[in-house]
Amino acid sequence: MELILLVPLWIIIFYIWYKWDKKRTEKKEYKKEHKKNIEKMIEVYKEEKKHIIAKEFNDKVYSVAITPDNKTLLVFFKYKDQYRRVLYDISTNKEIASFDTRDYLDYSVFNKDGDRVLYYGVGYNSADLCKTYSDETIVFLSQFGRLASIYKVLLNKKGNCAVTYSENDTVKIWDCDKIDHNALSSRSAKVKTTIKIQHSYSNSLLKFLNDEKNIFIVEKSKFGIYKLSGEKLATYKNRDGDFSCVAISSDEKYVATLVANNIEIFQITSFELITTIKQEGKVKKILINSNYLAVVFYKEIKFYTTDNFTHIKDSNISFKSLDDNRKLKPQFSQYENTIYI
Repeated sequence: MELILLVPLWIIIFYIWYKWDKKRTEKKEYKKEHKKNIEKMIEVYKEEKKHIIAKEFNDKVYSVAITPDNKTLLVFFKYKDQYRRVLYDISTNKEIASFDTRDYLDYSVFNKDGDRVLYYGVGYNSADLCKTYSDETIVFLSQFGRLASIYKVLLNKKGNCAVTYSENDTVKIWDCDKIDHNALSSRSAKVKTTIKIQHSYSNSLLKFLNDEKNIFIVEKSKFGIYKLSGEKLATYKNRDGDFSCVAISSDEKYVATLVANNIEIFQITSFELITTIKQEGKVKKILINSNYLAVVFYKEIKFYTTDNFTHIKDSNISFKSLDDNRKLKPQFSQYENTIYI
């Protein structure tokens, strides 16, 4: 009788041990695989260097940013239950500083010197301008209202002027050296100019032009150039549908737009159409710099020369399929001929 009772007990104990061991093994495999992914991601940002600087990250990395001088790497991640930002010296692979942070401000934009950084999160109505190496808050860019979510931001070279593009069809230019004493927050920056647009959307483009004297603003099916005062200089309305993607060359000569699978190239000074390039297959994104137009598919990138926008033979790059949810999107680096994937 006792033996009969012991058999189910051993079965239960074995089952509990089996589930515990399986869970432990899965967790180890997850950490191992995720660590590999993180290491690959960091390697991309380190160009040809193969030193790994994020070995301890066994949890989710939300975003990675690099200062314009390519000396400091900023990683925003979740370790256990805590969200953190960590700064690394790229040349030595050593940690410079780390800070606990709020979980929703997961994107970073640096000024030219890299000593100021603007943190924001898509879908939230505020952004924080901080000192990069101390995380000290300089000012808040706070908006109020149900449709005030910030989609895009810009920060000028000096780090004292910011631009926000929001869900409520406004583009605001902020003076970060001045405090708005009428705002609810005692550290809120002062709004210099508000530009009203017609149709804002999250997959938009916001960019300084002409040595930060003008702003290029993209709406759902329209783009335009504005002065910082809000004066409209030129606009273009696409009548074939909404833009899937818009890109500007680094030399500010060309605007490339994607509608369906048709890519149109415009002269930026006059918005004159130069050429149309039709693609087969689903185009995920387009990129353009002074030398190349890159057409990004889910498993391949095709390159075109900006001399006459013809396809460069044997230049295609193949890779594993891009994840729609990943926040590190393909982009050209400051080195013009290097592309981050």
